[in-house]
Amino acid sequence: MASRDINTSSNFTKTGISQPVIINFSFGLAGCILNGLVCLIIATHKSLRQPFNHLILNLSLSDFFVSLSVILYGLSNYLAVYQSANNLSITVADILCKLDVFCILASISAACLTLSIISIERYQAIAILRLHKMKLSTTRKIILIIWILASIPAAIPAYFSRIDANLYHSCHLNQMDNFFLTVFCVILFCLTCFLPVIFMLLLYGIITHKLWITTRITPSTVSQVASKRKRYLRRSVIAILGISLFSSGTALPYLVFSIILIIGQHYDSEFKLIFIAKNELIWSISTYLFILTPILNPLLYNLASSQFREVLYHLLNSHDCKFLARTRRRTNTVPIQRTTTIRTLTTKPSHQLTAVD
Repeated sequence: MASRDINTSSNFTKTGISQPVIINFSFGLAGCILNGLVCLIIATHKSLRQPFNHLILNLSLSDFFVSLSVILYGLSNYLAVYQSANNLSITVADILCKLDVFCILASISAACLTLSIISIERYQAIAILRLHKMKLSTTRKIILIIWILASIPAAIPAYFSRIDANLYHSCHLNQMDNFFLTVFCVILFCLTCFLPVIFMLLLYGIITHKLWITTRITPSTVSQVASKRKRYLRRSVIAILGISLFSSGTALPYLVFSIILIIGQHYDSEFKLIFIAKNELIWSISTYLFILTPILNPLLYNLASSQFREVLYHLLNSHDCKFLARTRRRTNTVPIQRTTTIRTLTTKPSHQLTAVD
């Protein structure tokens, strides 16, 4: 994998790497917190235990691992520079590097597969094809299969990834000598990433056509309930379409660069040095957009699921009510203290004290 650091100068020292590590850790921590909250809310509320919301949970889980990989990348880079400066072994940094590559590539495949399943679910909702309604147990099995399929192509590059001292002690993919293994890895990424996205775009094209046809129907020809349902489906489809295009549009360029590195490294061990030097600007832009996606996606989930939005608003309102109740209790304690002071200092009869209170 190519560098994901802000600083890519050649004088990469122990003190110079602290700023990129802080930036990576900040972006990664923000993404982990936001997506962790989304997963926690969906998993702990019974009203959200539906197939569509579980697919949103899986998409948020993939974003969580993307943010986690950003943290792992910064830590592996920092440990590599620190251990190299002190003539120590970089075994720990290599392990973090392998975990970083595995998390980020598996997350891309899982997100692409999940987005394709979401498009199928939305198509069923638009076309009213409920003959084979997706059950919650079926959705969980699909999610498990998605992560198994996503882990297979990610494990191969992760095994060959390690810290490269020639590229600022960054985590990179080393040369894969086996030609058939290289071809197998590329084919798996095409099957788990590019084909699901192409299928998703085709299906959303059909959905858009169906929605355009329904908008031409006059309101008098349909019932009020059906009209409200179509408006709700239209809003949800537009929201999830925006999430799908944004997620795939930022993840696929990163994956394309990674596949180019996998193929190029097989034929030339120095390919990554030349390739990164020529395409550093394009790579940096695609990388930073990819890093920002896990932070922005949780904000878009409110538009995709009205049930998730209602639960989130309820939690925020309950938190505000608790905060107001606490402030009222604090303000109400002041007059109580004054009345007790009057009772202890005055010597009037009890009935006169009651009148004063």
